[in-house]
Amino acid sequence: MTSYVAKYIGPSLFGALSLAMAVFQIVQTVAQMGGENIIFKRVAKKVDSGVRLIRASFMLRLMLYTVLAIPVVLYFWFSADKTAFVFAISVALACLFSAIDVYTIYNNSTLSSKYNAVSNVIGLVIGLGVRYIIAQTAARPDAAWYPDCADHPDPVPDQKSQVQARCRSCQTYP
Repeated sequence: MTSYVAKYIGPSLFGALSLAMAVFQIVQTVAQMGGENIIFKRVAKKVDSGVRLIRASFMLRLMLYTVLAIPVVLYFWFSADKTAFVFAISVALACLFSAIDVYTIYNNSTLSSKYNAVSNVIGLVIGLGVRYIIAQTAARPDAAWYPDCADHPDPVPDQKSQVQARCRSCQTYP
């Protein structure tokens, strides 16, 4: 699937997507602060104490991730095109959910990993299905963020030539 997506979005956008994934995974790792092992041990010994620790660490993880992610998002805002920025925002949100996910740790420590397995399979099927549909229909990957770009319904006359018109949002010629 990765090679199919790379072929579909092109080398420059795939490079921007890969860069965003790498950087935000580092931000996610820093935001987690290695607390998974501590939470796992605490919940395994005393569930109530572990739940209190989970609640306390949730806001800390969220704030740390936000503080570290904002400069990265700004980098993509100023240095990348609109589609790469949309990809970066998508990766940032995905890594945010991974950084603050404590249910996985809780389920593992209470020997309820089957719930993790089921939710992971459902998430993977949905994610791969959406990617496949986007690639098969040759839809613009950022059309969900900028819906008026989907079919270019409201073109604006080009300043250079009044014959052609370009889309107001994506600045491409329909």
